[in-house]
Amino acid sequence: MTPAKFARDECANLIAPRECLGVSVDSLLDHGQPKTATPRDVCLIFLGKRCTYFERVILPLADDPSPKDDPGLQARRAYARSEYLGLHARAKTRTHPRTPPRSCADCGTPIPPRFRLCHACRAKHQRLAYRRNRARLHHDQLPRHLPH
Repeated sequence: MTPAKFARDECANLIAPRECLGVSVDSLLDHGQPKTATPRDVCLIFLGKRCTYFERVILPLADDPSPKDDPGLQARRAYARSEYLGLHARAKTRTHPRTPPRSCADCGTPIPPRFRLCHACRAKHQRLAYRRNRARLHHDQLPRHLPH
């Protein structure tokens, strides 16, 4: 299930196949107060953008157990949630729009800017360099000519 299908099935803001009513989550919490809405021609989820209503109201439904007549529903909802969160998590971690995310030169795990290696690979390289330098130092200290 895609995030768009999840929204199409569960979102109360969708009034047409892709049209959004735009009711905010905060206005739903104020009981007895008039509801505020900013209708949109196209739902933000269908545009690939973040939607606070979807994040705060629809995504928690992925934790609800599946009904007996559709046992795989929870797994499909969880997949849609992970796809949505993965899409928007990558967008938040980018430091600059033209800068691709960096990865470790050895193992490929994501690393922060100004690093060439991840923490584990950096420690491994430091140990290897220390051993190599100690061996070279030890080798240089051996006497060249052994007495007979």
